[in-house]
Amino acid sequence: MDAALSHRSASGAHAFPDGINGKSFFQKDAPEYAQAFVRTITIWSEDSQRELDYFVCDNESSLLYIANMAAILLHVWSSRVETLEAPDWCILDLDPKDAPFTDVVTVAQAVRRCATISACRPV
Repeated sequence: MDAALSHRSASGAHAFPDGINGKSFFQKDAPEYAQAFVRTITIWSEDSQRELDYFVCDNESSLLYIANMAAILLHVWSSRVETLEAPDWCILDLDPKDAPFTDVVTVAQAVRRCATISACRPV
């Protein structure tokens, strides 16, 4: 299993049951009918003001199960289940909006230089 998913809780799955151009929804809470082989972790959600069962996608079977639920985008936490309060990676989403893509590349290169200087391991 990919290290990017290993032992990380999925904060949600963006599902497209009617295809990529159809209506979609964001599912945080694993459904009660989820198969037993798919690991979950129960965590308090401030947004929902209740405990939610988040998927932990740490093997191929779990990934395929979640994908079969029409989940195209999987949002994973920056920390691992064992150390929820200690993120061990950072994701920066460079969304260009109306900026030219060359600007996005310039910003990405600057972020990489900063990460390298700060002893972070850029990927």
